[in-house]
Amino acid sequence: MTTTTEHTVPAITIAGIALASALVPLNSTMIAVALSDIARDFDISKSHASVLITLYLTAMLVGQPLAGRVGDALGARRLATFAVTGFGLCSIGAMAAASFGLLVVLRALQATFAAALSPSVQAMLREVVPSEERGRAFGLQSSVIGVGAGLGPVIGGLATAAFGWRAIFGVNLPIVVAVLYVLRR
Repeated sequence: MTTTTEHTVPAITIAGIALASALVPLNSTMIAVALSDIARDFDISKSHASVLITLYLTAMLVGQPLAGRVGDALGARRLATFAVTGFGLCSIGAMAAASFGLLVVLRALQATFAAALSPSVQAMLREVVPSEERGRAFGLQSSVIGVGAGLGPVIGGLATAAFGWRAIFGVNLPIVVAVLYVLRR
């Protein structure tokens, strides 16, 4: 994964694709620690607020196979760019959501974009990484997915404690910008 031969993929490309992969699990676990604050802000029960987790995971389950098909038709990079952009816009909207109903809609859309992101970044890795380097590239991607899931509650807890629950959606924005930069290259 160095840049010494013309067949080798630049490390920044692999890192950008891995970061895109991290958005999905990060957002599935980060919100869990903010549910109490969300429930308090919207005057609902914590169990009612947990629909934000269930909805996200359900959309991922249903959406990924469909998104794979869309990626086959549109191209992996195009779908990844669309998905990351939509994910970022939904994150901005969720930060400003004035009602729980609007937050639910934005979270559902965010999950739909996340579902499109997963198969598209895997397809991109397969397209851009030479076969002799795929093991390392997919290993890195898998590691980043695990780290994203594991760090989600920590990052979510720190962001919520410091800035309130809306900050968990702001955490996505620097990652989205970095991923879009890599995808444009």
